[in-house]
Amino acid sequence: MSATDEKTGYWEYSWDNGQIYFKGNWDNGVMHGAWESYYPTGKLLGEGNYKNGLRDGKFSSYHDNGNLEYEGCFEDGKRIGCWRFYNNDGGLSKEQNYKNGNELK
Repeated sequence: MSATDEKTGYWEYSWDNGQIYFKGNWDNGVMHGAWESYYPTGKLLGEGNYKNGLRDGKFSSYHDNGNLEYEGCFEDGKRIGCWRFYNNDGGLSKEQNYKNGNELK
């Protein structure tokens, strides 16, 4: 911890079974940089980037079988662009466009 008791640097959080749950960097108490989260089995659950505590850039999430669940981008914590959602067997189930966090019709 820093002198102000805010998290700084690389941190890992673990499930009760010892597997990593969440890992990434803090900068003066806010998430910053690449982060990953995991299922209790150790398989990747999600990955993405934070900038000054807000989601920023590409984010991906995975079903527990390893197949992609969704992928899309954030800007300043808001969904932007085309997001793709996939069913459990990996097939595309939906595409949705966003602007400034709002769904486009």
